[in-house]
Amino acid sequence: MLGLEPASRDAILIGYLGYFFWDIILRPTVSALSLDTDAGPIEEILVDRISPEDATSLRLDGRKSVLLGRSFASFGGFLGRSIRENDYLWGRLHAVDRLFDILLSTAPASVRGNFDIVALKKCAFERVLAEEEQQLHAIPTLIAQLREAVGRL
Repeated sequence: MLGLEPASRDAILIGYLGYFFWDIILRPTVSALSLDTDAGPIEEILVDRISPEDATSLRLDGRKSVLLGRSFASFGGFLGRSIRENDYLWGRLHAVDRLFDILLSTAPASVRGNFDIVALKKCAFERVLAEEEQQLHAIPTLIAQLREAVGRL
């Protein structure tokens, strides 16, 4: 299973199977008993979106919109493989950008400065480009431009 160590697989399985007990039994009990006197009931829900508008780490030539499928009344992806490949690749890169930001936001403020988030994103971007370059043959120019942009990070 993805080359995970047995302890990691067990932790994922226990977390997955144990969620039912936490959500249905333990969470209401902890809230009702207020075991932590400083904390009130658990009510906060954070919502994060993964959108090209929020993924700002990687830009090309100042272009605001990099998705080409929005053309032709949002049916541009049906017009050509290069448009689909462009949007697919940008989707992966935007997801990397946003997921690192989301993960960083969950770290305590006291340790956030210990991470070189730009270097981590750069490494992840490079890996995505290396992997996708083998599959996406209709957009070699875009991949070259993205490699240059990642190199400038």
